[in-house]
Amino acid sequence: MSRVRGLLVIGVAAMLTCLALTASADALTLGNTTVPSGSSAQLCSGAGGTSLIQTETDAGYDYVVPAGGGAITSWSFNTTGATVGAPYELIVVRPNAGAYTVVGTDSELVPATPPLIQTYTLSAPIAVQAGDLLGVFLSSTSAVDCYWLAGSLTTSDVFIPADGTPAVGASLTTPSPPAPERVLNLSVNLVQSEDVALSQQMLANTIAVGGTSAFLLSVTSAGPGALPVTVTDTVPAGLTIDSVSAGTGSCTVSGQVVSCVVAGAPATIAVIVSAKGAGSYANTATASTVVTDPNQTNNSASATLEVTAAAVAPQQLHLAALAKLPAAEAKFVIRALGCKVGKITHRTSKSIRKGDVISTSPRAGITLTTGEKIAIVVSSGKPKKKPHRSP
Repeated sequence: MSRVRGLLVIGVAAMLTCLALTASADALTLGNTTVPSGSSAQLCSGAGGTSLIQTETDAGYDYVVPAGGGAITSWSFNTTGATVGAPYELIVVRPNAGAYTVVGTDSELVPATPPLIQTYTLSAPIAVQAGDLLGVFLSSTSAVDCYWLAGSLTTSDVFIPADGTPAVGASLTTPSPPAPERVLNLSVNLVQSEDVALSQQMLANTIAVGGTSAFLLSVTSAGPGALPVTVTDTVPAGLTIDSVSAGTGSCTVSGQVVSCVVAGAPATIAVIVSAKGAGSYANTATASTVVTDPNQTNNSASATLEVTAAAVAPQQLHLAALAKLPAAEAKFVIRALGCKVGKITHRTSKSIRKGDVISTSPRAGITLTTGEKIAIVVSSGKPKKKPHRSP
């Protein structure tokens, strides 16, 4: 078995006709972790730093991001024969005037009891564009099979030197002569589009001057729902932004502009505001994602807050807005409004998915005051089927 030292292995496809569709029509599988017919696995370990870029035409082994780009949400590696604890790293590079700029990485270790194909879901998907190349970097302590050699392969590879572990922004250069009949042991899941939608509700439609309400922004997705979503809300002048909460992400406030990035859909953002003066305040927010959105007509949502000069009845929290939300999201909205999370119970549900809110107590429309407790009923999933008994 040949040994290649400190390899950064990057696959570049010359043909894009063999991209395999995943279960989602908006996602592709690039690369392959199946051993080609008649080929053998090759170990990559040792000291030094060398990188390998593949230019290959073997059917089903394509490693270039196609037109439209997208985001890599997970990657897989065939760990057969790998040493437990050996480090290896997904790397994505972008051709740049004869060099290759590193645009994304993910480091992992071979687990103690790996399955044949080890798959890693990225906590932060890697945004890519057409022409970006996929690869794996192996450090001096790596002991894994990083590529397949010979057999049915007709690949021609190009080696380039890498000085240490490539970091995002690093540049790789200087190709060396091709090496034939190799293909990379790697595949990635590439999401190319996602239909993100945004809705908005008021938790108190009418307040008095000096009172408090909230714009409740709900992010949903037609699938896959795993990509970051950016929500931007320009709060009308005349309203003071008291606080912003995003249960699955983070927010910043600059003047009247709220910008939040949530990890995926569904997600909820609560923008808590107070009123400086009487009037009608129309609030519009928009949502966007890192990939193509095929339907942008549902990416914005508006709601209007009415502020009166005279005192109004205690504000009503429209708790129906919490139904069907993940329990964690409902909890942070309740706390953001100055109320307390009460007793949490679980109940089976045929229509509400596991972990989402079925109902609240007090029920929707009941007038609440600051500090009151709101109990939540959370779905524990569908009822178990009763075993069939013969008569």
